[in-house]
Amino acid sequence: MEVEKSIAYVQGRGNAVERARLGSILWGEPPPEEALQALAARQGPDGGFAYWTPQV
Repeated sequence: MEVEKSIAYVQGRGNAVERARLGSILWGEPPPEEALQALAARQGPDGGFAYWTPQV
């Protein structure tokens, strides 16, 4: 597995949440405001997340 290429792919093509997850897992970075807002937009009224990604 080519880890550096995988990291570069997520950094270059991932959305805000995916990039934040990568940064948190690999480097312990806190999520940026953009990622928190993206998650808040997906949260249902009951506080849950019915779908991780929007339906196409």
